[in-house]
Amino acid sequence: MTKEKYLEKLSKMDGEKLVEELLYRDYLLTQEEKSSDEYTERYFKLKYMYNICKDYIADKINKEKQERTKELRKEETEMTNLEQLQNVCKEVNEKMDTVNEDELKEIVNGYYKDDVISFLQWNFLLEYIERKEKISDSFAFMYSE
Repeated sequence: MTKEKYLEKLSKMDGEKLVEELLYRDYLLTQEEKSSDEYTERYFKLKYMYNICKDYIADKINKEKQERTKELRKEETEMTNLEQLQNVCKEVNEKMDTVNEDELKEIVNGYYKDDVISFLQWNFLLEYIERKEKISDSFAFMYSE
């Protein structure tokens, strides 16, 4: 069986069948090792099929893990926009008396470039900085997305 056909066969199996297939391939490989003192051509073919199966399972697990991680990060980002905006407002308020206007704008620009805040939030924050006005606690609630 070619590698492509075997991968196609594996792709049609669920998790339990994949494990059974890997165990079966391991059994065949072990039997071949016990039957001969030398490594035969059959041994190398069996080892090759075993490795294809093992690698396929590992790739499938990694892909599923990456997809779950991506979904979790997306959920975290969506859920914390208000918290992120509150943190930005807090930092701007804390530094407003100690840092010049240009440095404050650079801080806010950095958050905008890193997609922590939206264009609308960025624009309003710059207006507060230009007016040298402290940002109220309700700002984050009014402009969170």
